[in-house]
Amino acid sequence: MGEIEEAKEQVEKAYREDKRISGGLSLLLKSSSVFEVVNLFSLACKEDKNRYFLELYNDECFSVFADRCILAYELKKAEKRYGYQIIEQFNAIEDMLKKDSSESNIIEVLGFKVKVLNIYDALVQFREIFLQENYYFYYNSSIPPFIIDGGSNCGLSIAYFKYLYPNSTIIAFEPNPIAYEICKENIERNKWKDVTIYPYALYNKKGIKKMNIFPKMPMGSSLIDRKYNKTLMENYYKNYVKTVKLSDYIGRHVDFLKLDIEGAENFVFNDIKDNFAKYFSNGFIEYHYENENGLSLILDVLESNGFDYNIYNNLSKKSFKRRDTSLNSWSINIVFRKKKEVEVIDTRFYHFEKPIRNVLDILCMNQREWNSLSFYVRVHINELYSILNDLDIYPENILEWGSGYSTYLLYYFSKKWKSKSIVTIDDNCEYQKNILQKLYPYPSLLNVKCLSQIGEIWPWDYEEYNYSTYPRSLKKKFDLIFIDGRRRNECMLTSYYCLSSKGILILHDSWRKRYKVGMKMFKKIKKLDEYVILKKG
Repeated sequence: MGEIEEAKEQVEKAYREDKRISGGLSLLLKSSSVFEVVNLFSLACKEDKNRYFLELYNDECFSVFADRCILAYELKKAEKRYGYQIIEQFNAIEDMLKKDSSESNIIEVLGFKVKVLNIYDALVQFREIFLQENYYFYYNSSIPPFIIDGGSNCGLSIAYFKYLYPNSTIIAFEPNPIAYEICKENIERNKWKDVTIYPYALYNKKGIKKMNIFPKMPMGSSLIDRKYNKTLMENYYKNYVKTVKLSDYIGRHVDFLKLDIEGAENFVFNDIKDNFAKYFSNGFIEYHYENENGLSLILDVLESNGFDYNIYNNLSKKSFKRRDTSLNSWSINIVFRKKKEVEVIDTRFYHFEKPIRNVLDILCMNQREWNSLSFYVRVHINELYSILNDLDIYPENILEWGSGYSTYLLYYFSKKWKSKSIVTIDDNCEYQKNILQKLYPYPSLLNVKCLSQIGEIWPWDYEEYNYSTYPRSLKKKFDLIFIDGRRRNECMLTSYYCLSSKGILILHDSWRKRYKVGMKMFKKIKKLDEYVILKKG
């Protein structure tokens, strides 16, 4: 104990005689890894009952501790959410920062390799984009989302969008010429399809405008003249860039609009405000406080067009409150989305909300993708899985009207049943291709057909088999038929001729009165919440 007491006295003496040590400790903490700082603080709180060491930490040290604790929580949650080694990837970027923050490097994130212009910028963006997920939006359609990315920098935002929705179509803008070239390189390196990037700055008019570029922090480069600190101004230079109007690029509906354009966002909103409700449904804006405060314009556009929005800062992600504001604030974040009707959920189905057994593996889906499905889609998937799992037949040939998640289930059970063929029919080719993309290239037993509901009219002697009658052209019997598509009464009529003697038919949405006509041709075996199982009488 004498040695410990002596060490305490020496530390106290050093702090009394040289106050700079306290500042040095905060610098040491800043240069340590996230979990090193958290562990150090935890140990200090646990062991230092007499508060000897805690009293040595100044306010800046506690600020570092607080930030690192929040960051550690974000990293742990993100690693669990993504299933990737997010902590390892973040630590690798921090290690690069310790070497040289101005050097271009290639970082790994979510399976992508992304070259970045500035390591400090990459660290900030990594946290905002992948940990805090500022750009996340819910999308549940078979048609790939259309995204506009204003201020792409080196492409970390594109990486996130391509992770979230791999088939998304993205139009990106990055006026910093060096960042633009790096972003183009990243698009090619990662083979991101349907991404178009322009070296233009978004503004409220076309032309040429001076851009302030800051090598020390490239992501802060801006069209707007702002007050910067001396460190940021070091080696700064001006570059003339082409400006364009966003309204010239929105000839179709935009599912997500991201604007991080360093002070020009209010000018862009002034350009798109008249058709805002027509073209946009979700978005993110990093609003920057400048000499001309345009926040009221942005909020007015959102409110007058019936959008919900939330304003927060990156650290807490809590709702914006007046007492949190400061005239020295750098920026705030605004997320917005169109108001939607509330989905009424029948509490009888709550037991089917979570994926049962190995459904996620069958659908090639992670928990996030599952949660993004509507409540009733999840219920329908689980219920169909239970039906197929309990079947007492081993169907040799399977027929499905209405491709979708059911196709994945049928394919999974076909291996257990040792089936010879699955025919899946849909009338929407783009939807069918997108929903079945995780099965591509299609296994040999899966026959994917996209057919018109009315059939071909040329040549004149063409056999008039269409969406509902095509299976008759195959001249074989099916042991299991699943109907969840168009023209269901007509499909049931075809099924009557194509169903084997011991085969069964499963009809979805059997509660709809209009399907009673077709159901009369069959004998009801079992009635469930959403499905009915039928066979020939």
